[in-house]
Order: sequence, then C-alpha cells, then structure tokens
Amino acid sequence: MKFILSFLKKILLASYTIYYSFFIRYIMKKLVKLLSTISATFVALFFLSSCEDNSSKSDKLINIEGYVINQNGELINGAVVKIYNTENVYARDTTNELGNFSLIGIPETATSLRIAANASGYSFYDISYIAAKSIMKDGKLPIMLMKEDLCCNAVHIIVKDSKTNESIKNAQVKLAKLKTDWKIYSNTNADGIAIFDSICEGSYWIRVAIDGYVVKEEDLQLDSCITRTIELKMDKIEKDSCCTSKVKIWVKDQSNEIIKNATVKLWKNGVKIDSRVTENGYAVFEGLCKGNYGFSISADHYKGQEFDYEISCDEFKEFTKNLIKDQDSCCNGKIYIGLKSPNGELIKNATVKLWKNGVKIAYKTSENGYVTFSELCEGNYGISITADHFKPYEFDFEIACNESKEIAKTLEYDEKDTCYSASLKIFAKDVDNKTVLSGAKVIIKLDGVVIYEGTTNDDGYIKKEPLKAPANYLIIVSKESYDIKQFEMKLTDCKAYQETASLKKQ
Repeated sequence: MKFILSFLKKILLASYTIYYSFFIRYIMKKLVKLLSTISATFVALFFLSSCEDNSSKSDKLINIEGYVINQNGELINGAVVKIYNTENVYARDTTNELGNFSLIGIPETATSLRIAANASGYSFYDISYIAAKSIMKDGKLPIMLMKEDLCCNAVHIIVKDSKTNESIKNAQVKLAKLKTDWKIYSNTNADGIAIFDSICEGSYWIRVAIDGYVVKEEDLQLDSCITRTIELKMDKIEKDSCCTSKVKIWVKDQSNEIIKNATVKLWKNGVKIDSRVTENGYAVFEGLCKGNYGFSISADHYKGQEFDYEISCDEFKEFTKNLIKDQDSCCNGKIYIGLKSPNGELIKNATVKLWKNGVKIAYKTSENGYVTFSELCEGNYGISITADHFKPYEFDFEIACNESKEIAKTLEYDEKDTCYSASLKIFAKDVDNKTVLSGAKVIIKLDGVVIYEGTTNDDGYIKKEPLKAPANYLIIVSKESYDIKQFEMKLTDCKAYQETASLKKQ
C-alpha cells in the first residue's frame, strides 16, 4: 500500500512539472509577441514622426517679385509671368499698371524651374530660375520684353569714299532717334557696312565720322518692317584746304537752362548743307571750310533765331544762343484716347496717328489701351487708328485754347470668322542623335512678314502666342554648323500646335 501511494505521488509530481513547463512556454510566447508588437508600433511611430518632419521641410514655400519693362524702359501692364518646370506651373501672375508681378507659393524643393513672360506685341521671354536669381536687383527680378511689331526694321549703312568709291572700314556710324535720348553706335566692317537690327518705327538721323573725312549726316524715316540700305559717300579733308574748322552752338532758354531737341541748321549760299539736334543742349559742326555760314535754330514753343558767322581757316568757335519762349499761350492742349474692342477689352499695340491740315504730325502706340497727345495748339485735328484684327477707324476733333479732352472709341473686328488665340511651340533637335538644340534661331512669317524672331531655350523650344487662325505660317529654323530647316504650318483652329524641326549637321 505504501508502495502504491509513493508511485502515485511521483506520477502527480511529473504531471505538474510537465504542465508548469508548458505554461511557462505559453507565457513566454505571449510575452515575445507582445514585445514584438510594441517594438513594431514604436518603429512605425518613429518613421511617421520622421516623415512628418521631412514633409514640413518639403512644404516650405518661397515667393518671387519683380517687374516687366520694354527696351525703352517703359513699364508693361498686362504681361503674364509664370514659373514652371516640365511637371507643373507653380505660380502665375499678370503685371499691374506699375509693371509689378508676384509669384507666390513656390515649393523650395522644386527642381529645373524656369520663369517665362509674354505680352501682346512682344517677343516671348524665358529664363532658368538659377539665371534669374543672378540678375535680381534689391530682391526683385527685372524682365525686359522686346517689341515685335514696331521694332522689326533693319538699317544697312554703306560708307564709301566720294572720289574713289572704295569702301571705308572702321567708320563710326551713329543712329539716333529724333526728339529722344535713344541712340546706338556701330563701326563699318571690312566691306564698309554698318548693320542695325531690331529698330523701331520713327524718325532718325544718321551720323558717320572717321578721321580724315568730313562728317556726314542724313535723316531717316522708318514706318514698317523693312530693311533700308543707305549709301553715304564721304569727302576727304584736304589738309591744306582750310576745311578743318569747327563750330559748337549751345542752345538755352532765358534762364540759361539748356534746351534739348532743338534743331540747328547750317546754311551756305542759301542752301542748307547740314542739320543737328541738341541732344545734350548743344550742336557741333565739324570739317567746315573757310567762308561765310548761316545758322538757324528752332525748338518747340520757342521763337526761332538766326545768325551769320564768317569762319576762318582752322578755327574753333563756340556760341551760346538764348531762345525766347513763344508767346502763343494756346499750345498746351491735350487729348486722351482710349481704345476698346466690342467686348470691352482694351486694345493694345494699335497705331494712332495725329493729323493736321492733311499732314501727319505725330503717332503713338496704344501700349496699355490708350494714347495721349499733348502740347496741342488750338485748332482742328484728325486721328487715324489701325490695329491688327480690327477695322481702320478715323475721326476729327477740335481743341480749344489749352483744352483737355478724353475720347473713348470702340473698334469693330475685321474678320468675324477668324480667331486670335492659337499658339505654336517649335522644337529644334539634332536629326542624328535626337538631342534638343538650344540657341537655335526661329523665324515665323505670315504673308511674307516676320511676326516672330527668337532663339530656342535650354529645353530646345520657342513658344509663340497668340496667333491668328486659320492661317498658313512659314517656319525657318537655323543654327550655326547646321543646315537650315524651312517648312509651312497651317493653323486651322485656335488651339495649341507643336512641331519639331530636325536639323542636320553640316
């Protein structure tokens, strides 16, 4: 009996040990699983926290401010400015009356950003953000747009010796716009030619000078997109002929303040032989021979003045002439003309000409939808208006003594079945390796007239908008060391068109 009880006790103890061992294992498994869950949760929370930190950094936004002007330094209202890359347009703004724009909310981490600007009547502008930062002034980005329609003239000046007819190289040629401070210089090349491109409409004068020759000048009028070739023949200065004298004439008012843009004419034997405009308050005549000369001076709102002078051999003479203010007090009239389309939008880049007694006396462009003519004398005037896509318009008006008038005109559309909001993107690529070509020259012509001229950007394309449709356009793409590509494109609707010009290496 004792033996049986001892045997049962051992069996119970073994069972308890086995059960306890399984219980401990079960508890340990549960504990390991619980710790694994806690660890995973902790790791997930850690990474979520890290992601939130990185996200807050990537969401940092920057702003870019600037202004848009044309090549004359005039502020442009209504220009569209945007910042973009191949994936998104991040911000867009339209310039106000002061030409200012603000691009707001640009992600700091965005890459390959570019800034583009366009306005009606101006060439398309595109620059990388990196390059834009380098030209910022006082934290603002200046953008200059070049006029397309009015600055499409070219002037070629050919300078030759009057006796031998040989080309004269290295002569300095000055092209200046009358009644403005605008001027540009160029020297004649080996063929005696000086070339000026992208010149705006207006009245100009040309001045050619080189040692050993008498200075040569000539007036020039540019009215449309043309190439003017002018041949000027220069006379050599004979060292012993007394043709080296010089006269400088200062033109001032009664307060001894200089008068800019006065016209000084030089006469000899009753014939006008030269003319100058007082850009800085004076006019200079050089290479004058011995003899008697007459000088006449005129300026707006001043009484004219004339005088004679006997020039001796190899002389330098300086005069100061004070003009008297014209007593006609009825020449301070002004007219303000606003131009709108039938739907009420301002018409930009219309040409407005002012006429009096059948003679055109001034013209301006409605850059912001309006023009102003001032300093008008009492009398009757005429106005003629032309604008792309609108019918020509004319009207007469009368200005009383020192009167100011405001006139609003609505122009009618010229072609009812034509739209003017098409766009064209031209890519330039290497035909062999298929890479894009930046800096390729692109010319777009409509009816034989150049309406766009520019170069492809870093991404190898230009974009021109708005364009007329339906219409046939001639596209000419060229790049140094490549063959020229020329083709036609028909734009049938007002939508976005795209074409690639594949150029072959020469």
